[in-house]
Amino acid sequence: MALPYGNEYPTVKELLTHTSGYKRYYFESPMIANFFKGRNDFYGIAKEIVLDKASDLSMDEDSYGFTYSNYGYAVLGLVIVAVYDTDYTTLVNEFAQRELDLTDTKISDKSGDLGNYWDWKDYDAYLSAGAITSNISDMLSYAQMQLESNSYFAECHKSLKTINASTEEYK
Repeated sequence: MALPYGNEYPTVKELLTHTSGYKRYYFESPMIANFFKGRNDFYGIAKEIVLDKASDLSMDEDSYGFTYSNYGYAVLGLVIVAVYDTDYTTLVNEFAQRELDLTDTKISDKSGDLGNYWDWKDYDAYLSAGAITSNISDMLSYAQMQLESNSYFAECHKSLKTINASTEEYK
């Protein structure tokens, strides 16, 4: 499904930094059944539902402030899937495990010792907004990569350094 011409869409940077103007989420009919079945809100929300909503929205302001957006991350995940022409689970699992050597970080398959894992369908559009699980060793390794400016994260760190966190907008 291609998005219609004529609408304004956020950039990847805006999606990544939660400045896209998208709401936290948009109510969709599968959320009703998910509530009554005790599932996570985003279970079963397919790519087509997210893209249909994106085609209805036009983000035409020059700039939006920070608003945490699971929906924006769902869109970002779909962009990544389209660019790499591979499903999101494979992309994340291979990157985390092969590139970052985080061997216990993956899209949730409900295995582990936490219990109460969220249910996900294999191709849920919201996987990118909350389906990653890890363990404490991998999380500490990830934190160490951030502190050491691992090459994968160095560019992100540069852009964050330019933000003046003392301004009212970023408080």
